[in-house]
Amino acid sequence: MKIINQTQCLCAVCERVIPAEIYEQNGRIFIKGKCEVHGEQISDHVWDDPEIYAGMQAIKTNPGGSRQIVVDVTRKCNLNCKVCFANANQYQGNQFMLEDIDRTKEYSQVFLSGGEPTTHQDIFKIIRKLVSNKQKPILFTNGVKLANRSFVRKLSKAGLRSVLLQLDTLKSSDSQYIRRGNLTTLKLKALKNLAEFNIPTSVWTVVVRGKNLKDIRKIHARLFKFPNIKTVSAIPIWRVGRFEEKDFEPPSTIIKELCQIYGLETRDFVETTRFVCDIDRFFSIFDKNRGRLFGKCMSKALVFKFKNKYISIGKIFDLEEINRRLDTVLDNRDKRIFVFNFFTFLVFNQFLLNFFRNKYFRAVVWKFFVNLRYLFNKKFLMISPFRFITVGIFPNAKNIDLDFIEPCNSYAYGCDDYAFRPACLHYINLDRKQNSK
Repeated sequence: MKIINQTQCLCAVCERVIPAEIYEQNGRIFIKGKCEVHGEQISDHVWDDPEIYAGMQAIKTNPGGSRQIVVDVTRKCNLNCKVCFANANQYQGNQFMLEDIDRTKEYSQVFLSGGEPTTHQDIFKIIRKLVSNKQKPILFTNGVKLANRSFVRKLSKAGLRSVLLQLDTLKSSDSQYIRRGNLTTLKLKALKNLAEFNIPTSVWTVVVRGKNLKDIRKIHARLFKFPNIKTVSAIPIWRVGRFEEKDFEPPSTIIKELCQIYGLETRDFVETTRFVCDIDRFFSIFDKNRGRLFGKCMSKALVFKFKNKYISIGKIFDLEEINRRLDTVLDNRDKRIFVFNFFTFLVFNQFLLNFFRNKYFRAVVWKFFVNLRYLFNKKFLMISPFRFITVGIFPNAKNIDLDFIEPCNSYAYGCDDYAFRPACLHYINLDRKQNSK
């Protein structure tokens, strides 16, 4: 056992903040806390892979506050999924009111969640209210109601800007096990409707041990046929709400599978996540009020399809050198000469010279120019030739690393107590309320 860090966590019994240490053992990362009342408690860390943990721990995020908020507009749902982190249809709490939206005005992006938000009778009014507040409405959904073309048309007309849709499997038997219903046909209809109305869509696949991990290649291949899908996520079960421990697949296993599928290395996830966080910080040089949009709870890889293979952005650009130079700029943010030097490096080294020495870069440039024909029509999302492959983490009361989540990029609003807190703490709190009933 090798101790590598000190932090704080929650006691899994009384949920008081307690001291904890992070250690590595047998190639995995663990967190051990000690409560004066309930004793020592050990769990796997949310980033259980040593390389990923070290890389994510070292990433610096925008010091501004989070500008993303998750709002549970309902805790009712039209499904009763086995893996529901929100215990939908069980714990209800206070009813969400339309005026609750006004309490979120400082957040530029609002994720409408639940339960199933599309079941809320005022969902179109909520979206229009956010648009009138100049906020970006983003919908978390199981996609059932979006299989209705008319419903998607109304969402689009109301001003919906983006959708995060669950699709765990293409197999009816796995769908029955995970979601307690054969929903694949409905969800593919929903994706077709979203593509028709050109609504940017990310798809989340909840990975269940022994079920769908080995099918990720086929799932993603099917998803990438939709031009409006630029991000796919493979995420472990969130061990709050309804779940069985035997179904949990750790992030390390998921990342290894994705590396095999896309020909990636673990450092591709680390360096890409570092890059988007650094870009977030970089823009804050020019906008002092810019908040944090990217954090450490979602590990990202960025890929480009080239001759039926997926190429990491690290093979197109010298991403490690770009990140190193970005850190130098950000450490000297008041000296504009560093910004000038960075742009000089970017233009001459990573664009002009790269065009002659890197066939992947030339392929990206060519694809970009070919796709310019989509710029002024409803397929403008086709312009970007890149795809994000992401893996999320979702801590529970046993393994939450409070120092790690301090720079959270996604808060949640609770209409029970009108509190704003990191999203993971919000759902841990809901889980506690449900279990105490």
